[in-house]
Amino acid sequence: MNWITGFLILFSVFTTSFALECFRCTSNDTLDCLEKFMHPNPLRAESCSDVYGARYCIKTTGIYEGVLGTRRFCHDKDLGNKCEFFTHDQREYKGCVYTCTTDGCNGATTNFSYFTVFRNLLMLSTILSFLYKFL
Repeated sequence: MNWITGFLILFSVFTTSFALECFRCTSNDTLDCLEKFMHPNPLRAESCSDVYGARYCIKTTGIYEGVLGTRRFCHDKDLGNKCEFFTHDQREYKGCVYTCTTDGCNGATTNFSYFTVFRNLLMLSTILSFLYKFL
């Protein structure tokens, strides 16, 4: 009987520690959850261990409680990746669903990239070095 209890405890620790982590928020509750994250953003991906069978992170944009916004959550089903136009209060909006499977993948892409800055500085220094040699 003791080895069964030990196995169950070990199994629960193992499954909890390897649970998918997703951003979980709605922009109606916090502005940190807008479609594009503000920088720096205090939100962090959270464990989905409380959602049975969660294998997907979802990000949706659309109308929620009468307000245009964004929701991020864990889900057990693949909702796909699609956008559709819909009408609300005689206005046309675009609503989207994005589904992904890796930790924190339902965040927001940012326009700022350290890689892009580094690449541009490298190209600029190469051009300046080239011009310096030939001028």
